[in-house]
Amino acid sequence: MNSINLITADNTGGRIDVGRATESAEMLMFIYDLEPGQGSSPYHYEYDEEWLLVVEGTVVVRTPDGEHTLERGELVRFPAGPDGAHKVMNRSDAPARTLLFSR
Repeated sequence: MNSINLITADNTGGRIDVGRATESAEMLMFIYDLEPGQGSSPYHYEYDEEWLLVVEGTVVVRTPDGEHTLERGELVRFPAGPDGAHKVMNRSDAPARTLLFSR
């Protein structure tokens, strides 16, 4: 069994490839650490459904229907295509950790 701790995993390269760390052949899964004022990527959408879990901290997610504040433990789904467009930002004064995954 391969495992990774979402809270304590050391992120030295900008993101942690959880799928690779657990030898998954089915899931794409990444941990992103966001410092205050940092965003995870440009506003974008994918052609596959994506999910975001806030592991630590608070983030703001921009979607087609506006901005939403998500706190630790919140989970959100982005549908495939333009309706699932999103950008994740840390506007707080503390670091945040997120887990983004899709199939």
